[in-house]
Amino acid sequence: MKHIKNFIVKTVITVTMMTIPTLAGQCELQTDCPIYTVKEGQTLTDEEQRAIEATIDYFIEHPEEDYIEISSKDFPSLSIDWYTNITKYKLNYLTDIYLMDAGNGTQYLPTTLTEPVEQTNYDNGRMDLTIKNKHIAQAIKTQNFVNYSYQLLPQLSIYNGMDEIEAIEILNNFVCDLITYDIDSRGDYVSIYESHKGVCNDYAYLFRALAQGAGIEAYYVVGSDHAWNQVIIDDVAYELDCCHNDYHDLVEERHYLYLLSREQASTYSSHETIIATR
Repeated sequence: MKHIKNFIVKTVITVTMMTIPTLAGQCELQTDCPIYTVKEGQTLTDEEQRAIEATIDYFIEHPEEDYIEISSKDFPSLSIDWYTNITKYKLNYLTDIYLMDAGNGTQYLPTTLTEPVEQTNYDNGRMDLTIKNKHIAQAIKTQNFVNYSYQLLPQLSIYNGMDEIEAIEILNNFVCDLITYDIDSRGDYVSIYESHKGVCNDYAYLFRALAQGAGIEAYYVVGSDHAWNQVIIDDVAYELDCCHNDYHDLVEERHYLYLLSREQASTYSSHETIIATR
């Protein structure tokens, strides 16, 4: 990773239309972001858990492998539908939040990281299922990006128990300092620490990773043709846009669109409509 540029943290400046909350929680730093978790309300049986360990966990440890076979000898319930039900409907993936780079400046959302591609049945009743490693390598890159963001926080003077408002101020300025807006960049956020160039989604992904690492409830917001962030402070949603804030060279002017209500943010044409948050 390249050396992170120096940045300046100054007191929050009150700007017209800005309503900065006075109550906030305290930061609780995170140390690791898993590639997948079990969805809320779902549980895995012992057999299902073993199937995940035999496929997804195996590919995470061996991302160079393209395929693996599992057998009904080890998994009596095995079938394409059974495996697909686990991986598509019982698991959340890191790439559900941080979409994957398609290599041409666009991004896509994979529904699963592995895929059953061939079922082989035998006369004795045994069945083998070939599982393809579909997106594990990219998911690992995403995980590395998020975990590196988590590890940076102490260097940015973010600490356990810090007021969330203070932390958000530091992170907003840091993201503005790190990234130079470049419309010609590919927008590949996982390499933002090397390139230092990006577009709106790169600013938003980086802020989300850093804020989540600080224990702040933060989201990536998708508009009609733009991306920014939402944070939840004292159970109230506020919006900020590091990309827009970076239009201003002076740190004290970096609150152009900072901790606004939905009503306030919607007065800006690029933020009028929210299509999705993640």
